[in-house]
Amino acid sequence: MTNVNPYRTFFETEGHNLGRKRLDLSDLFPENSDFRNYMIIIAGRCGSTWLGRMLQGLGFVGTPNEWFNTQGLPAYYAKRNARGLADYVKQTAKLHPVFGVQINPERLFHLEELIDFDKTFAGFATIDLRRRDFVAQAFSFARAHRSGRWHNVQGPPSEVEDQDVWRMIRYIIRNEQRIDKWYGNCKLSPLRLNYEDILTNPDAVILRILLRLSRKNELPSYSPLPQPQKRNGDGSTDTAYLDFLGRYIDQIEAIHTDRSRANWPKFIRRR
Repeated sequence: MTNVNPYRTFFETEGHNLGRKRLDLSDLFPENSDFRNYMIIIAGRCGSTWLGRMLQGLGFVGTPNEWFNTQGLPAYYAKRNARGLADYVKQTAKLHPVFGVQINPERLFHLEELIDFDKTFAGFATIDLRRRDFVAQAFSFARAHRSGRWHNVQGPPSEVEDQDVWRMIRYIIRNEQRIDKWYGNCKLSPLRLNYEDILTNPDAVILRILLRLSRKNELPSYSPLPQPQKRNGDGSTDTAYLDFLGRYIDQIEAIHTDRSRANWPKFIRRR
Protein backbone atom coordinates (compact mmCIF):
# COMPACT_ATOMS: atom_id res chain seq x y z
CA MET A 1 0.00 0.00 0.00
CA THR A 2 1.11 3.54 -0.67
CA ASN A 3 1.04 6.30 1.93
CA VAL A 4 0.66 9.00 -0.72
CA ASN A 5 -2.60 10.91 -0.34
CA PRO A 6 -3.81 11.88 -3.84
CA TYR A 7 -5.80 14.85 -2.51
CA ARG A 8 -2.86 16.31 -0.62
CA THR A 9 -0.70 15.81 -3.70
CA PHE A 10 -3.24 17.53 -5.96
CA PHE A 11 -3.96 20.56 -3.79
CA GLU A 12 -0.33 21.13 -2.85
CA THR A 13 0.66 20.84 -6.52
CA GLU A 14 -1.89 23.61 -7.09
CA GLY A 15 0.03 25.72 -4.57
CA HIS A 16 -2.13 25.28 -1.45
CA ASN A 17 -0.42 23.80 1.60
CA LEU A 18 -2.93 21.90 3.70
CA GLY A 19 -0.83 21.55 6.83
CA ARG A 20 -1.37 18.69 9.29
CA LYS A 21 -4.51 19.84 11.11
CA ARG A 22 -7.67 18.39 9.63
CA LEU A 23 -10.12 20.98 8.30
CA ASP A 24 -13.57 21.76 9.68
CA LEU A 25 -15.66 22.69 6.63
CA SER A 26 -19.06 22.45 8.28
CA ASP A 27 -19.99 26.09 7.62
CA LEU A 28 -19.63 25.73 3.84
CA PHE A 29 -22.73 23.67 3.12
CA PRO A 30 -26.28 24.85 2.37
CA GLU A 31 -28.85 24.72 5.17
CA ASN A 32 -32.07 23.58 3.59
CA SER A 33 -35.18 23.74 5.78
CA ASP A 34 -36.68 20.56 4.30
CA PHE A 35 -33.79 18.22 3.50
CA ARG A 36 -30.48 17.25 5.00
CA ASN A 37 -27.25 17.21 3.07
CA TYR A 38 -26.06 13.70 2.29
CA MET A 39 -23.17 11.43 1.43
CA ILE A 40 -23.57 8.25 -0.62
CA ILE A 41 -20.82 5.69 -0.04
CA ILE A 42 -20.58 3.76 -3.28
CA ALA A 43 -19.08 0.37 -4.06
CA GLY A 44 -18.52 1.02 -7.76
CA ARG A 45 -20.38 -0.69 -10.62
CA CYS A 46 -23.47 -0.53 -8.42
CA GLY A 47 -25.79 1.88 -10.22
CA SER A 48 -24.38 5.06 -8.66
CA THR A 49 -24.46 7.04 -11.90
CA TRP A 50 -28.06 6.01 -12.51
CA LEU A 51 -29.06 6.87 -8.94
CA GLY A 52 -27.30 10.24 -9.12
CA ARG A 53 -29.17 11.17 -12.29
CA MET A 54 -32.50 10.24 -10.74
CA LEU A 55 -31.83 12.41 -7.69
CA GLN A 56 -30.66 15.27 -9.88
CA GLY A 57 -33.84 14.95 -11.93
CA LEU A 58 -35.96 15.67 -8.86
CA GLY A 59 -34.67 19.23 -8.88
CA PHE A 60 -34.73 19.79 -5.12
CA VAL A 61 -32.02 17.59 -3.55
CA GLY A 62 -29.03 18.76 -5.56
CA THR A 63 -26.75 16.70 -7.78
CA PRO A 64 -24.82 14.02 -5.89
CA ASN A 65 -21.84 13.65 -8.16
CA GLU A 66 -18.45 12.20 -7.34
CA TRP A 67 -17.06 15.64 -6.50
CA PHE A 68 -13.90 14.03 -5.09
CA ASN A 69 -13.28 11.57 -7.90
CA THR A 70 -9.52 11.86 -8.34
CA GLN A 71 -9.84 11.62 -12.15
CA GLY A 72 -12.52 14.30 -12.38
CA LEU A 73 -11.24 16.61 -9.65
CA PRO A 74 -8.78 18.63 -11.81
CA ALA A 75 -11.54 19.59 -14.28
CA TYR A 76 -14.05 20.46 -11.54
CA TYR A 77 -11.39 22.46 -9.71
CA ALA A 78 -10.39 24.43 -12.81
CA LYS A 79 -14.01 25.10 -13.78
CA ARG A 80 -14.68 26.67 -10.38
CA ASN A 81 -11.42 28.63 -10.43
CA ALA A 82 -11.02 27.39 -6.87
CA ARG A 83 -8.14 28.15 -4.55
CA GLY A 84 -7.54 25.23 -2.24
CA LEU A 85 -9.64 22.42 -0.79
CA ALA A 86 -11.93 24.57 1.36
CA ASP A 87 -12.65 26.94 -1.51
CA TYR A 88 -13.35 24.04 -3.86
CA VAL A 89 -15.90 22.63 -1.42
CA LYS A 90 -17.44 26.07 -0.94
CA GLN A 91 -17.70 26.75 -4.68
CA THR A 92 -19.24 23.32 -5.29
CA ALA A 93 -21.68 23.37 -2.39
CA LYS A 94 -23.14 26.77 -3.25
CA LEU A 95 -24.37 25.42 -6.59
CA HIS A 96 -26.95 23.20 -4.90
CA PRO A 97 -30.00 23.72 -2.64
CA VAL A 98 -28.97 20.51 -0.88
CA PHE A 99 -25.42 19.18 -1.03
CA GLY A 100 -24.99 15.56 -2.04
CA VAL A 101 -21.76 13.72 -2.78
CA GLN A 102 -20.86 10.21 -3.85
CA ILE A 103 -17.54 8.72 -2.78
CA ASN A 104 -16.02 5.26 -2.61
CA PRO A 105 -14.39 3.93 0.57
CA GLU A 106 -10.82 4.26 -0.66
CA ARG A 107 -11.27 7.95 -1.47
CA LEU A 108 -13.23 8.55 1.71
CA PHE A 109 -10.33 7.29 3.82
CA HIS A 110 -7.90 9.54 1.94
CA LEU A 111 -10.21 12.54 2.38
CA GLU A 112 -10.65 11.80 6.07
CA GLU A 113 -6.93 12.40 6.54
CA LEU A 114 -7.48 16.03 5.50
CA ILE A 115 -11.02 16.79 6.72
CA ASP A 116 -12.48 16.39 10.19
CA PHE A 117 -15.44 14.20 9.22
CA ASP A 118 -17.14 14.34 12.63
CA LYS A 119 -17.41 18.12 12.42
CA THR A 120 -17.61 18.71 8.67
CA PHE A 121 -20.35 16.19 7.92
CA ALA A 122 -22.27 16.40 11.18
CA GLY A 123 -25.97 16.18 10.39
CA PHE A 124 -25.41 14.63 6.96
CA ALA A 125 -27.51 11.63 6.01
CA THR A 126 -25.34 8.62 5.19
CA ILE A 127 -26.37 6.22 2.43
CA ASP A 128 -24.56 3.01 1.54
CA LEU A 129 -24.91 1.69 -2.02
CA ARG A 130 -23.50 -1.67 -2.97
CA ARG A 131 -24.41 -4.73 -5.02
CA ARG A 132 -25.67 -8.12 -3.82
CA ASP A 133 -24.21 -9.99 -6.79
CA PHE A 134 -20.52 -9.30 -6.20
CA VAL A 135 -19.51 -11.64 -9.03
CA ALA A 136 -21.44 -9.62 -11.61
CA GLN A 137 -20.02 -6.48 -10.02
CA ALA A 138 -16.49 -7.87 -10.30
CA PHE A 139 -17.03 -8.75 -13.96
CA SER A 140 -18.26 -5.20 -14.59
CA PHE A 141 -15.18 -3.75 -12.87
CA ALA A 142 -12.77 -6.05 -14.71
CA ARG A 143 -14.34 -5.32 -18.10
CA ALA A 144 -14.31 -1.57 -17.51
CA HIS A 145 -10.65 -1.68 -16.52
CA ARG A 146 -9.82 -3.79 -19.56
CA SER A 147 -11.75 -1.68 -22.08
CA GLY A 148 -11.40 1.77 -20.50
CA ARG A 149 -15.15 2.28 -20.99
CA TRP A 150 -17.11 2.85 -17.79
CA HIS A 151 -20.57 4.05 -18.83
CA ASN A 152 -23.19 3.30 -21.47
CA VAL A 153 -21.19 0.43 -22.91
CA GLN A 154 -23.12 -1.22 -25.72
CA GLY A 155 -22.28 -4.37 -27.65
CA PRO A 156 -20.50 -7.55 -26.54
CA PRO A 157 -18.55 -7.22 -23.26
CA SER A 158 -14.76 -7.27 -23.15
CA GLU A 159 -13.13 -10.62 -22.44
CA VAL A 160 -11.41 -10.90 -19.06
CA GLU A 161 -9.35 -13.55 -17.28
CA ASP A 162 -10.46 -15.36 -14.15
CA GLN A 163 -7.65 -13.72 -12.19
CA ASP A 164 -9.00 -10.28 -13.18
CA VAL A 165 -12.41 -11.15 -11.76
CA TRP A 166 -10.96 -12.57 -8.53
CA ARG A 167 -8.83 -9.47 -8.10
CA MET A 168 -11.97 -7.33 -8.30
CA ILE A 169 -13.84 -9.62 -5.88
CA ARG A 170 -11.02 -9.14 -3.37
CA TYR A 171 -11.26 -5.38 -3.87
CA ILE A 172 -15.06 -5.35 -3.41
CA ILE A 173 -15.15 -7.53 -0.28
CA ARG A 174 -12.22 -5.74 1.31
CA ASN A 175 -13.83 -2.33 0.79
CA GLU A 176 -17.16 -3.55 2.16
CA GLN A 177 -15.51 -4.83 5.30
CA ARG A 178 -13.43 -1.68 5.78
CA ILE A 179 -16.36 0.69 5.37
CA ASP A 180 -18.59 -1.38 7.66
CA LYS A 181 -15.89 -1.17 10.33
CA TRP A 182 -15.75 2.60 9.76
CA TYR A 183 -19.52 2.90 10.18
CA GLY A 184 -19.21 1.09 13.49
CA ASN A 185 -16.34 3.27 14.69
CA CYS A 186 -18.26 6.41 13.74
CA LYS A 187 -21.52 5.05 15.22
CA LEU A 188 -23.29 5.54 11.89
CA SER A 189 -26.34 3.61 10.72
CA PRO A 190 -26.50 4.28 6.99
CA LEU A 191 -29.52 3.75 4.79
CA ARG A 192 -28.47 0.59 2.96
CA LEU A 193 -29.37 0.28 -0.70
CA ASN A 194 -28.53 -2.24 -3.40
CA TYR A 195 -28.13 -1.99 -7.14
CA GLU A 196 -30.66 -4.78 -7.57
CA ASP A 197 -33.29 -2.65 -5.78
CA ILE A 198 -32.68 0.23 -8.19
CA LEU A 199 -33.04 -2.18 -11.08
CA THR A 200 -36.36 -3.66 -9.95
CA ASN A 201 -38.05 -0.66 -8.32
CA PRO A 202 -36.18 2.65 -8.70
CA ASP A 203 -39.09 4.75 -7.41
CA ALA A 204 -39.15 2.86 -4.11
CA VAL A 205 -35.43 3.54 -3.73
CA ILE A 206 -35.92 7.27 -4.31
CA LEU A 207 -38.73 7.38 -1.77
CA ARG A 208 -36.55 5.67 0.84
CA ILE A 209 -33.81 8.23 0.22
CA LEU A 210 -36.21 11.18 0.43
CA LEU A 211 -37.57 9.92 3.73
CA ARG A 212 -34.03 9.63 5.11
CA LEU A 213 -33.19 13.16 3.91
CA SER A 214 -36.40 14.74 5.20
CA ARG A 215 -35.94 16.92 8.29
CA LYS A 216 -39.64 16.48 9.09
CA ASN A 217 -39.62 12.72 8.59
CA GLU A 218 -42.26 12.99 5.88
CA LEU A 219 -42.26 12.50 2.13
CA PRO A 220 -42.62 15.36 -0.34
CA SER A 221 -44.94 15.03 -3.32
CA TYR A 222 -43.28 12.70 -5.80
CA SER A 223 -43.97 11.72 -9.38
CA PRO A 224 -42.12 8.79 -10.98
CA LEU A 225 -39.29 9.91 -13.23
CA PRO A 226 -38.54 8.56 -16.71
CA GLN A 227 -35.72 6.03 -16.69
CA PRO A 228 -33.39 6.90 -19.58
CA GLN A 229 -30.39 5.05 -18.16
CA LYS A 230 -29.33 2.08 -20.30
CA ARG A 231 -27.69 -0.98 -18.83
CA ASN A 232 -24.27 -1.85 -20.17
CA GLY A 233 -24.00 -4.71 -22.65
CA ASP A 234 -26.10 -5.93 -25.55
CA GLY A 235 -28.81 -7.72 -23.58
CA SER A 236 -27.61 -11.23 -24.43
CA THR A 237 -26.86 -13.97 -21.89
CA ASP A 238 -23.51 -13.42 -20.19
CA THR A 239 -21.97 -16.83 -20.75
CA ALA A 240 -18.57 -15.82 -19.31
CA TYR A 241 -20.25 -14.89 -16.03
CA LEU A 242 -22.22 -18.16 -15.94
CA ASP A 243 -19.14 -20.23 -16.74
CA PHE A 244 -17.21 -18.50 -13.95
CA LEU A 245 -20.00 -19.31 -11.49
CA GLY A 246 -19.87 -22.93 -12.54
CA ARG A 247 -16.12 -23.19 -12.05
CA TYR A 248 -15.98 -21.52 -8.64
CA ILE A 249 -19.41 -21.98 -7.08
CA ASP A 250 -18.01 -23.48 -3.85
CA GLN A 251 -15.75 -20.49 -3.17
CA ILE A 252 -18.48 -18.02 -4.14
CA GLU A 253 -21.02 -19.66 -1.83
CA ALA A 254 -18.49 -19.58 1.02
CA ILE A 255 -18.24 -15.81 0.63
CA HIS A 256 -22.02 -15.39 0.38
CA THR A 257 -22.45 -17.38 3.61
CA ASP A 258 -20.66 -14.76 5.68
CA ARG A 259 -19.75 -11.92 3.39
CA SER A 260 -19.17 -9.40 6.17
CA ARG A 261 -16.50 -11.54 7.81
CA ALA A 262 -15.17 -13.57 4.91
CA ASN A 263 -11.43 -14.09 5.18
CA TRP A 264 -10.70 -13.01 1.66
CA PRO A 265 -7.15 -14.43 1.39
CA LYS A 266 -8.61 -17.81 2.43
CA PHE A 267 -11.85 -17.90 0.45
CA ILE A 268 -10.90 -15.96 -2.65
CA ARG A 269 -8.74 -17.79 -5.11
CA ARG A 270 -5.36 -16.29 -5.95
CA ARG A 271 -3.61 -16.90 -9.25
